[in-house]
Amino acid sequence: FTNKFVSFRITGHKADSETGDAAQGDAKLSGGNYGLYADAAATVLLDEAVIDAKGNFTFKTLPLEGSSKTVYVKETVAPEGYNLDKTIYPAVVTQTDNTTEVITQNKTYTDNVMKGSFDFIKFANKPLLQSQMDTLKDGQKLPLVGAEFTLTHKATGKIVTVVKTDIQGYGKVNNLAYGKYTLTETNAPWGYKPIAPFDIEITAQGQHFNYIIEDKVIEAKVKIVKLDATTGKTVPLAGTEYQILDSEKNVVKFHVNYPADQDMDTFTSTADGT
Repeated sequence: FTNKFVSFRITGHKADSETGDAAQGDAKLSGGNYGLYADAAATVLLDEAVIDAKGNFTFKTLPLEGSSKTVYVKETVAPEGYNLDKTIYPAVVTQTDNTTEVITQNKTYTDNVMKGSFDFIKFANKPLLQSQMDTLKDGQKLPLVGAEFTLTHKATGKIVTVVKTDIQGYGKVNNLAYGKYTLTETNAPWGYKPIAPFDIEITAQGQHFNYIIEDKVIEAKVKIVKLDATTGKTVPLAGTEYQILDSEKNVVKFHVNYPADQDMDTFTSTADGT
């Protein structure tokens, strides 16, 4: 009889350690490289393979040269957005019959996606209420509680998470996968303008960003006109004094720099009654 030449072929499949065949964020499960080695230290290279679009890779067919052989598989280049797996994996190939000419072995290898985080503190450019202003020290800003932010994946528009600021105006997002995202203030505190959306991009493992975000008060000019209760016509009376109250019935103070640097809480009508 004739002895058959027996060979072997090692194949592999790349997967995400958390989500399997679905890559996270903007990461990819293709494009990385694996090496096949003859020794456990991974110094004698037998072949290299590139991960294809389906997450698969195949080394060339090699002679078995006996009934069993151990080779070693190691990731040499991680796919985009993934941390390199430095583990050296043994692959034991054993002949179990006299009919198989090419022994194949397949294994799934997983990578951990790069993850980062960010946090932010939300302040008001000025308080709405006099009682809030009275509690602040010079230069201190009012933290805004309950501001709602929505984080979306920029490429797909899918919502990743929704965050609300706490009593200190603080919010945080952890374990954000590699990729680009947009943070949008979807519900600003009453009386304040939401900020413009901005992008956040995670490009490395452990990356962290800090943001200080300031909401501006919605402001408008107020004109007070004194009217006659019967005719509804403007009363051209100078010297009438007015005060403005906030929602808590506290007198509102305004700081002005002209004609003098001072706090004002009383306004006086001019000759035309305004």
